[in-house]
Amino acid sequence: MFVWFFVVFMGFLAFLIGYGFQELFGIQSVILGGFHRSTDTDFQNYQIGTFCVMAMAFIAAYVYSLGRLLDRVNNNDLYPISLYYYAVRVVVACTAAAVVRHTADVYGGLDGNPVLLLVAFGIGFAPDLFIVAMTRRGFQALKIWGSRDDPAPTTRPRSLTLLMIDDLSRDKIDRLSEPGIDNAQILARQNPFLLLPRLPYDLGLIVDWIGQAQLYVLVKDEKLAALREIFIRDVFDLHVRLQCDHARPAICTALGISDAEAAALVRQLDEDPSFARLREVRVALVP
Repeated sequence: MFVWFFVVFMGFLAFLIGYGFQELFGIQSVILGGFHRSTDTDFQNYQIGTFCVMAMAFIAAYVYSLGRLLDRVNNNDLYPISLYYYAVRVVVACTAAAVVRHTADVYGGLDGNPVLLLVAFGIGFAPDLFIVAMTRRGFQALKIWGSRDDPAPTTRPRSLTLLMIDDLSRDKIDRLSEPGIDNAQILARQNPFLLLPRLPYDLGLIVDWIGQAQLYVLVKDEKLAALREIFIRDVFDLHVRLQCDHARPAICTALGISDAEAAALVRQLDEDPSFARLREVRVALVP
């Protein structure tokens, strides 16, 4: 709690009274000035602009943290690591906003545009997304991909976002990201009993999310939508339908596979350790 208080207090102290010390912006700073030198024209105003952008990111990160911490207290889900997480998030948001400010021309000539303040506010809410985007753009510009070329865009696997899981809103996704679950592939391989003491959700709900993630990882986007049209929500529903002689033809049509491939898919699921483990838990939950 002290670390969280100290970071927030120092941030408010700097950003609320910073404009009262205009002479300090004439001192060259790596964070505020970037490549600009103190001898450059309008150097002081440039550093003030960077300071303003960082302030917007700080306010956004603070507002986001307030809402999330209130939810945590309300759900009895507040742990010490959560306070460290939000304290670091504030610092990362301010740093990412400063980098975006210095590279605004590269991203479309936003330097000096009030829209940059809106971008900084967005960074405060989701700094990790902006950091990933900036890193990719930087690697593309420098053509740094390692000793071998990156796979062609047409052959790369799609990003398995957690937004495809029913009722996984942004706040729940942020909660899952704390134990390192940031995509459906990782969620699909989780042990529900290891997640239960770390998340404020019912065991049945965790099992349901993992089951949906396993179905999403297996069939991907378009076929997932087709399966949902015929009331298949998770991998358990798919397994049941594939074993039913009367229901199997509709599943084969939705997946674009033959009857023999459907039988092989049942065996594939039965031999999947993650599915077998999750099925045991789900069967045990049935009264």
